[in-house]
Amino acid sequence: MSGLSEQAFEKLKTLSEIREGANSNSHLKEELIKSIKITQEFLENRTSRLSLHDLKFKIASPAIETEIDSLFESILTAESQLTINDTTLVELRKFHKLKEFIDTHCQIRQYSFQIKKCNNSECTICLPVELPIEVFDELHFLPDPEPSIADSNHYKDFSSIYGTQTSENFRPSKAGQLEADNLPQGIFNNNRVCEFIECDFCGKIRCIYSMSALKKEQISTLQLKINDNDFTCGIEEWMPPSHELKGIVFIRQSLSCDSPIESGYYSNRLKKPPICYYCGKNNSLVEATDDLLHGYQSVYPLCSNCQLLGHSFHTWGKKKVGELTRKRKRE
Repeated sequence: MSGLSEQAFEKLKTLSEIREGANSNSHLKEELIKSIKITQEFLENRTSRLSLHDLKFKIASPAIETEIDSLFESILTAESQLTINDTTLVELRKFHKLKEFIDTHCQIRQYSFQIKKCNNSECTICLPVELPIEVFDELHFLPDPEPSIADSNHYKDFSSIYGTQTSENFRPSKAGQLEADNLPQGIFNNNRVCEFIECDFCGKIRCIYSMSALKKEQISTLQLKINDNDFTCGIEEWMPPSHELKGIVFIRQSLSCDSPIESGYYSNRLKKPPICYYCGKNNSLVEATDDLLHGYQSVYPLCSNCQLLGHSFHTWGKKKVGELTRKRKRE
């Protein structure tokens, strides 16, 4: 990569910033593609050697721009007002027709996104079903894994749950997240927030917790880890087992990019600038009413965009009537 491109790349911290930078700088985009190609081919080669139950892993090539454009054009049949730059969850929620299509035709999971044509004659998106109707009616979304009743260490057979209603409650990584959130006991307390880190994907700020105050050397080590820009919401093992801060600092693994900002961010002790509780942005914040501010111990910030999406001020700690009366008398 050339010196100019390296300078431009060093200023980009999150994946969204890298995408925007590549889209606005075609030369940087070309050099980024070339720079990761060797690593990409190496990983593909190593992964293709792996097997599970005597079945080799299959490697799929990344989608090219013409394929992405073609897919986007098909999405426009569901939401004509959508633009190719509308990529975040907050932006997509503004498009009600697209949301309705996803709710009625799709199944979203952590590791999959499935679409099934409907058989509704009034649907303006789906073409008529070409399969024999008895065959079409037997097509269902792929089920989520569920533990066997006979042996909880194994999952039910695919055939026994195909066509039934399932959920992600038993997804292995989700179970691991729930266990992580329970250990060590009492760690996820607002008073134990010691630092913050930004998700490399959604840009939301997440809290880092510690049972006790960090030493000066530990603070420096933690800052170096934060500067690696390798954190994403829900990551299962942000701190490697061999890292000296493993077991000392913790992050909630149960959070996803769709989760709101943690209450620990807004602690008076930390004096952080206000950001929207739902999207994490600090622009166009709405002013809370006096009734809300007087009626609750905490009223979390809300931006105008999230308000348009139907969100309201998130509150905590409703004050008692007597407490409100005394406060108003003092005022």
